[in-house]
Amino acid sequence: MTEPTSSLPDPSVVLRLEVGRGRVLVAVVGRVASSRAAADELRAGLRRALSADCSQVVLDLARVEDLDDVGVRIVLATHRRLRAQGGDLVVWRPVSAVELALAAYGDELRVLGPDDDPLTTPVGLPPTPTTRTTATTATTTTETEEAR
Repeated sequence: MTEPTSSLPDPSVVLRLEVGRGRVLVAVVGRVASSRAAADELRAGLRRALSADCSQVVLDLARVEDLDDVGVRIVLATHRRLRAQGGDLVVWRPVSAVELALAAYGDELRVLGPDDDPLTTPVGLPPTPTTRTTATTATTTTETEEAR
């Protein structure tokens, strides 16, 4: 009997897991949108990350072109499950469209920009503003100082 298509890996989504230093890095490449197989692949990869018995999952989304509401819910569910276990999920380097999709569901996720290093970021910190918000704050400060 042939397995249903949705349980086969989606060739448009590639996951890589690296474990070390009490953290799991999950690098995702491709489109996690409009494809049940892509969503299933993301869900399976994040479940493997949770089973690695690490306190932090770093989700590298730098090469994800699109993330639909199903993908966002999978990320949020993983984040909440990890938080309940005393851990943390950090989203690293999302492209603008993916960052906007995640932000539409609230600000409970910690998002690190491309200049941030998730391996040196302390584990378990509460959600912080994104790099974009920090840059806006810095610009406001600079404008205020120039006005003096």
